[in-house]
Amino acid sequence: MITLSTDSGVPITYAYSSGTRKLVRTQGANSTDVLTECDTLQLQVYQRTPISGTFSQYTIGGTNETKVVFLTWTCSRTVFGRKITTDSASAGRVVMRVN
Repeated sequence: MITLSTDSGVPITYAYSSGTRKLVRTQGANSTDVLTECDTLQLQVYQRTPISGTFSQYTIGGTNETKVVFLTWTCSRTVFGRKITTDSASAGRVVMRVN
């Protein structure tokens, strides 16, 4: 689970449950399924400062330094009784900025 502060004062939480196989986004009383039929989800957090000559960022020393969230996930579904991977090695990088 990761919780992000917002300008509105209402935090946004992303929570993954291996039991329901869902990634859910919650802000206040509103919840939305972001990923369904998700077998694995991994979150990694970094500073925004890039490592020279790479596309990678430095690891954080504390949670208040988090500026980049890197996600990887795999999804599957059952078709005719067989589990079939529908989304493999998917990844996303989210960089947080201040306006």
